[in-house]
Amino acid sequence: MATFGSPSPPVSPSLSRRRTKTFARKCERYCCSVVTYFPLVFVYGLTTWAALTGVEEKNGAVCENCRPRFGELYQKTLSKTSELEVRFARLWTQCQRCQGSMHNTVICSARDCPIFYMRMKAKKDVEDAGKELVRFDQDIAAW
Repeated sequence: MATFGSPSPPVSPSLSRRRTKTFARKCERYCCSVVTYFPLVFVYGLTTWAALTGVEEKNGAVCENCRPRFGELYQKTLSKTSELEVRFARLWTQCQRCQGSMHNTVICSARDCPIFYMRMKAKKDVEDAGKELVRFDQDIAAW
């Protein structure tokens, strides 16, 4: 019986293994690309949505939906600010004790001191909470 072509050579195991590895590498590369760029796509989509829907930054402390809870939100913000101020004061006092003088300003700038970094973060938190509290003062219509 005559055949029209020569039989194909058998596929070697190393060739199929190589194809599997190549496919696995491509899958890994695509997955890494997706994981890398997903946060960027998410943030871009979120900002685009905010721009399209017309989300506006108002000077007031609360939105129209939260107006009935104005007093409660003000009290929460006030207590949070007070707690942050107490934390900063305690860290400041600890730095003064470390320095050896309770009556002078703290001139510590030790980069290896964990209290220094906690004090700087507490200072920033107090400033941010103060700004948030000032927004309640600007919202005269709610008072």
